[in-house]
Amino acid sequence: MSDSARVAFVSGAAQGIGLKIALRLADDGLDVAVNDIPSKKTELEELVSQIKAKGRRAIAVPGDVSVEEDVRNAIDKVVADLGGLDVVSANTPAPLV
Repeated sequence: MSDSARVAFVSGAAQGIGLKIALRLADDGLDVAVNDIPSKKTELEELVSQIKAKGRRAIAVPGDVSVEEDVRNAIDKVVADLGGLDVVSANTPAPLV
């Protein structure tokens, strides 16, 4: 594991496509911050364990990406904990109208 690894932020990562993207990014050698709504914290922590088992650094940053303050706080935490941010994968479904 290199300190110069690229860092990705994946929203909607607790399940489905977001989860698969987070795991693929880890397989591709990136450190990964995973995000989803706070009620999905348990699922995010399990995903963090899976990413760490691949030899990558990972953190969970629960929050609602539709709330600007949550996004700012999440990005600040990613940069502080993982040293930067290189890739963002937004996997949040559009609201039903």
